[in-house]
Amino acid sequence: MFVIFSIIIAASIIDTSIVKLSVFTGNFSSTLNIVVFSVLIAIYAVGQHIILLFIRRKINLNKMHPLNTIHKIVSIIQYFLISVFFIIVLQMIFYSYYNLFLLKLSTCISYGLSVFILAFLTKRFFSWFRIHHEIIVISYAIAIAILSVNIVFTILTVMDVLKGQQEEIRPISSPVSIITNADNLYNSAYVVSSVLSFIFVWIATVLLLRYYSKKIGTAKYWVIVSVPLFYFLSQFQYIFIDLFAPFRLSDPILFGIAFTLFFNMAKPIGGILFGVAFWTVSRSVSQYPIRNYLIVSAYGLVLLFTSIQAIDLMFAPYPPFGLVTASFVGLSSYMLLVGIYSSAISISQDSELRKFIGKIAVKEAKFLEGIGFAQMTQEISIKILPVIRHQAHNIEEEAGVMISLTDKEIKQYLYDVLTEVRKNYNK
Repeated sequence: MFVIFSIIIAASIIDTSIVKLSVFTGNFSSTLNIVVFSVLIAIYAVGQHIILLFIRRKINLNKMHPLNTIHKIVSIIQYFLISVFFIIVLQMIFYSYYNLFLLKLSTCISYGLSVFILAFLTKRFFSWFRIHHEIIVISYAIAIAILSVNIVFTILTVMDVLKGQQEEIRPISSPVSIITNADNLYNSAYVVSSVLSFIFVWIATVLLLRYYSKKIGTAKYWVIVSVPLFYFLSQFQYIFIDLFAPFRLSDPILFGIAFTLFFNMAKPIGGILFGVAFWTVSRSVSQYPIRNYLIVSAYGLVLLFTSIQAIDLMFAPYPPFGLVTASFVGLSSYMLLVGIYSSAISISQDSELRKFIGKIAVKEAKFLEGIGFAQMTQEISIKILPVIRHQAHNIEEEAGVMISLTDKEIKQYLYDVLTEVRKNYNK
């Protein structure tokens, strides 16, 4: 999975780099460009198929609603997008153009799916916060909410600009004019929400990893987590001080290329930091089911911040480089949802199993309170462990996720319950 995921990230970076550089170098109608675009589509098709199989293999979605329904919707949309890409390639090969409607359709579908999923996840975070007032929970709730708002304004900005484009996108042999729409309301909202979403996800990540500041040292910790934030925000320095004004004015084309290449990795690097937070937490969890769920979330965060770059599509490039990357937004949002949601369900089912262990242990102890504690513990363990395992199996079947408690941990918890029962009897 790691190899496939690395290939997807590398392909996405190449995809977005090509479309951003084409603004300055021009879109050329060479056959090589169509071949490269087709290879990116192949990576997308294979990658999304493997990801969906990976999720289905790791998590039993059949009895977990509404994730099972969402999984089916995501699968249908992903394969529909592949068919749209195939049509675009055929149009370019046989007619030397592609229809703008297909670009709009695939972008709106992928981003619309992402907004729906992130809105659902935001609602879950806020519901969890009402039960447990944890600052990390509310931090992620706010961060995901702003992220979904940013995605909305991204698609509104792109669609607003594309209204002025011709319906048949054909190759051109010179650099396209840069469309800024600096005074456009959608564009301003996109920039503000983009910065805020990155900052709030960064804050939530820092809170999630704050324990490690003690392990590696406070100063070193803040340097490590601050570099991605500084790197991301430094691309907006021109708004305030414009340090590179002389270079930009003397050679705008060269400056644009250098600036684009340097900051094209800003969001992916931030996504890696955010994903590492979940991956780090997964390493501290001994239960493999929850560890797998957190790893899925980590992959989802990295891919999400790599793929939220549909803003480049407002130039309607030929071939439509950037479209493949943007189409990963819905799938990556689903990965984030399924990982976090499954973790929450698994933990809640563990809690139910612990309550069951406590009730049955106390009940059995009442019959054996007259014998020695060690003997009582041994007899109760032999008698009720099969019952507990059967109950754990029933919970797994009902919830659709694996119970993360191992036999060793169940026995330890049973011992702890019986110890507490013994203390109460001796009072």
